[in-house]
Amino acid sequence: TPEAEEEERQARRSLGFQLFVKFLVWQHLAEAIGCRQGPIGGHFGVPNNWRYRLSLGTLKYPLLPFLGKTRNLVDLLVHISFFVAGAAFLRAKEYGTRSIRLLCACDAWICCSDLSQFFASSGHAYFSMLFSACFPENQGRLAGIQTGLILQWLFAGIGKLGPWFTYVNAPFMLQSRLLAGQRWLFNLLVKSPTDLQPTALGAAVAHAAAAVEYVAPLALMFPRRPAPRSLAPSPTPTEEGAESGAPPEEGA
Repeated sequence: TPEAEEEERQARRSLGFQLFVKFLVWQHLAEAIGCRQGPIGGHFGVPNNWRYRLSLGTLKYPLLPFLGKTRNLVDLLVHISFFVAGAAFLRAKEYGTRSIRLLCACDAWICCSDLSQFFASSGHAYFSMLFSACFPENQGRLAGIQTGLILQWLFAGIGKLGPWFTYVNAPFMLQSRLLAGQRWLFNLLVKSPTDLQPTALGAAVAHAAAAVEYVAPLALMFPRRPAPRSLAPSPTPTEEGAESGAPPEEGA
């Protein structure tokens, strides 16, 4: 029946959404532990940023100066709660609203008291989405996360609108594993070994890559396809007759 199909669709969407939020939390914890950090030069070692976060007396950069410049006992307890809340949310079979709210509260404190670690764990990217995940599903949880993603994507593209970004793509492409050492590509993207300014093609490639980050969010904000209508139960013959003013048919 249409009602059963709608319930199944809602269940699949809820499960997919729960997995997506778990992925966000896992990424947030991984960056807080230090999985994307390491010695200079790309020689990544064992993640050790968690030791820095959980050590008393280590330096920090507070957004609010009166919170001090070294980690105290309160900071330590907040960082411990951050990891515990994230791990509890990942282990829970159901959607752990309390855990995600505690995680967001810890993020808010870390932003005010330990700004360097807030950025190290990409809190500036994850907090808006995780904050939206604190609300019930029928109160705009999905819409809030979508809005956060779209705004991050849009402003990332706007930040690339300028002559500076034309110098970015060519070095990244020429240093990749697949394209490194390709002289023909170097000649296409860079003017000469003594003049590392981008060619016209290199600048066009850079601006085309940046355009994806502000054109695509705008396309998502103004979709052409209309929103799906809610499925309503079809009226029974008795209801149709009552609405049209005709008497209901008598049974045989």
